[in-house]
Amino acid sequence: MLAVAFIKNKEKLYLIQKTSKEKGGKYSSTEGHVVHGELPIDTIKRELQEELGINTCDDDLKLIVTFKHPSKNCIFNVYLINLDIPLNKIILQSEEVEKVEYLTTTEIEKIIDNSNFFESHAYIFNNYIKEQK
Repeated sequence: MLAVAFIKNKEKLYLIQKTSKEKGGKYSSTEGHVVHGELPIDTIKRELQEELGINTCDDDLKLIVTFKHPSKNCIFNVYLINLDIPLNKIILQSEEVEKVEYLTTTEIEKIIDNSNFFESHAYIFNNYIKEQK
């Protein structure tokens, strides 16, 4: 089971991370494996803190969908977070994340079209996130 979060700011831009070369060097949102005995919401809060230095509370996270990915044998719990955090306040875990930036839906779609976005995150963005208001 995985927990995934997309962060959207008040300008309706998404905080997207480019993973480190060791993790594939592609773009994605934040994701983590749910460990035994852990709730998906606790997993994504932990991953946001570890990878980006972002602390959130349960009220910040809106569960969008829980689904079984059609091409992976895995259940995804997808969260949307409406949060305005300046890029200079983000603390990157260099082993996982090379950089972060705020992008428009159109910019993300171009990255997806160029196959530079992790496939599962592209699927989530196209099917569940970009339709959120």
